[in-house]
Amino acid sequence: MANGFIPESSLLLGIIPALILLYLSIRQWHEKFLEKIVFLLFIFGIISGFLIAIVQSQIYFTFELLFIYPLLEQIIKVIILNLRRFQERKETIIYGLSLGLGFGSIYPPASLLLLSNEIYSPITLVQILLGSIGLVFLHGITGALLGYGIYQGKLPRFYIYSVLILIIANFIRIDYRVQWINLIFGCLLFWYVQTNIIKKEALPSGSRKRTKRNET
Repeated sequence: MANGFIPESSLLLGIIPALILLYLSIRQWHEKFLEKIVFLLFIFGIISGFLIAIVQSQIYFTFELLFIYPLLEQIIKVIILNLRRFQERKETIIYGLSLGLGFGSIYPPASLLLLSNEIYSPITLVQILLGSIGLVFLHGITGALLGYGIYQGKLPRFYIYSVLILIIANFIRIDYRVQWINLIFGCLLFWYVQTNIIKKEALPSGSRKRTKRNET
């Protein structure tokens, strides 16, 4: 199974949900960002995620790496998103989302390849796939949070939030049989970030004020 079905099809299983999530988020922004930058950051995210996956596959897994990997993964995103041209710009939220989704899209194929020896049945395959698709959500979320932190000038706070999210995800990944929990975790957080950050920041300032008055 690992030599046939897994490598080819799982590539799409990472990229397709990432592109769907990206589309659902950016359609509300109406030309408030540069499509070229969104595309380039998505591709750069894929490349970065691929390089991290190679490093992870070559290093013996230890308990300490549960904390180290999230720190390194978020530092890579910060280095890219904290360029001067992205600082204090609202569209950096979308750029961060695109970078994170590209980064996360490599996890379905990487997880299946790294855990190929554990796949003994279709149920195991589905469990690993669901968990790795959850990582697509979570990396997109953390990218958006970092972008929001850079836009608001509160990067340290949102960097910590992003690292903590992925530390929790890594603890869930310890047992591949419960990795599907990451998909639920990712869906809930994505809904929260989509509702409270991405949608709200897409609205003009006047519309946000009217929305707040209506809520009260």
